Order: sequence, then C-alpha cells, then structure tokens
Amino acid sequence: MQDNKRVPALVTVICLALFVFCLIERQVRRALGSGQKIPGLFPETSRSGPPAG
Repeated sequence: MQDNKRVPALVTVICLALFVFCLIERQVRRALGSGQKIPGLFPETSRSGPPAG
C-alpha cells in the first residue's frame, strides 16, 4: 500500500516547479520589453487544419 504522504509532497513539488517557471517567464518578459511578443507562446490565428511542418 502506498503512503498517503506522497500526494501532498507531489503537489508541493509541482507547485514549486510552476512558481519557478512563472518567475523565469516574468524575467524574460521584462527583458524583452513591453512592446515585444514571445513568438510561439500563443497562437496568433486559429488554424482549421493540422499544424504545418
């Protein structure tokens, strides 16, 4: 039987990883400036077919 303490530990690790990711993204956005976009982060237009490539 698995120990139930693993679930809160896993949630804590995932939250810490997300926090670090958010801090890195914030620093990158500040370094780029307010007028620039990060290419590939969000789709600019909706595509009806499969991705090209």
